[in-house]
Amino acid sequence: MFVSGLAIGAHMIGVPHVWIGVGALIIVGLGMFSGAAKTRQKDVHSK
Repeated sequence: MFVSGLAIGAHMIGVPHVWIGVGALIIVGLGMFSGAAKTRQKDVHSK
């Protein structure tokens, strides 16, 4: 929802479609990395 809103806004102000796609991929990738980092379990056996 957030990414689509940004993409629509960028389209309305005249950003080229290529850059909208690049920005959307970056935001989705950052979201995936952030989600994976937050759900990763701690290693209880490490010292």
